[in-house]
Amino acid sequence: MGQLTQARVAQLHRRYTKHKQDHRDDPPDTFPEELARLMHRYKTGSTSEKSATGKVKMTNHWTLPEEYVKATHNTMGTVRERFASPLNVNERTTEYWAAFRQDRFFGAHYDAYSVQPTGPSEANLEYRTE
Repeated sequence: MGQLTQARVAQLHRRYTKHKQDHRDDPPDTFPEELARLMHRYKTGSTSEKSATGKVKMTNHWTLPEEYVKATHNTMGTVRERFASPLNVNERTTEYWAAFRQDRFFGAHYDAYSVQPTGPSEANLEYRTE
């Protein structure tokens, strides 16, 4: 199904724990259960729940090189990512938007198009190769 680094699992667990503490009215299942669902949602071609754009295509979930992200965060104060996922959001990012509502259990907001951008944001839009 996929592999995650220990650092990514640790980041997911921190974001999961924060959601659980901050949103007691919206409790997630256990971390292992939510992690398994997350991995299934982002499997290429997954339609377990429609994302904002339809099927998941993992090549659209690449992230920028760490040096670039660090430079933009330090220079422009970027702390928001649009069109990210819990699997590729940068550790420095404090607010991000993902394709699935269930990603809220890992700190994501749903549907980047539904919110007017304010301040600097990093956006890595989904695309189709023709």
